[in-house]
Amino acid sequence: MDNVLKVETAHIDTNPYGYYKFSADYFRAADHVYKLDCGNRINYSGYFLFTRSIELMLKSVLLASKVIKTSELKTRCKHDLDKILKLLTPDLKRILQLTIDDENNILVLNRWYKTSEKKFEYYSLSTAGLPFIKSTYPQLPDIETLRSLNLKFFSAEIEKYILSSS
Repeated sequence: MDNVLKVETAHIDTNPYGYYKFSADYFRAADHVYKLDCGNRINYSGYFLFTRSIELMLKSVLLASKVIKTSELKTRCKHDLDKILKLLTPDLKRILQLTIDDENNILVLNRWYKTSEKKFEYYSLSTAGLPFIKSTYPQLPDIETLRSLNLKFFSAEIEKYILSSS
């Protein structure tokens, strides 16, 4: 008789500064991958890592503001950047220095990021084997734009705001 051990997914709740630190970790990984030369192909890993960093930073600021609790954030928003953006108050957008262009870029990323296909994480062998030419997907923001947005999020003002709530 075979013994089967069923393991459930573990979820760890953390405070706003924990999300901030996770965001910074993803950013550092993304920045390393960003420097790889992908030629005219899309840097899947860089896009995923920069976008995850953005997601975690937005969640960090939301949690610091007490607009939403961690458990509610997980069930209401999951990895949906559009839902996360909708929870940001004007004051939080000011703290993040979030512009309309930034929000639009995040919404475009969300189409790739939150879908069941998770296009930045899981791509088919057919698309991975073919040159995934940047010019074929002009709606995607440049990876440099994502890097700049992430850099903006790691300001002293944002870190101070998050630390003051933790």
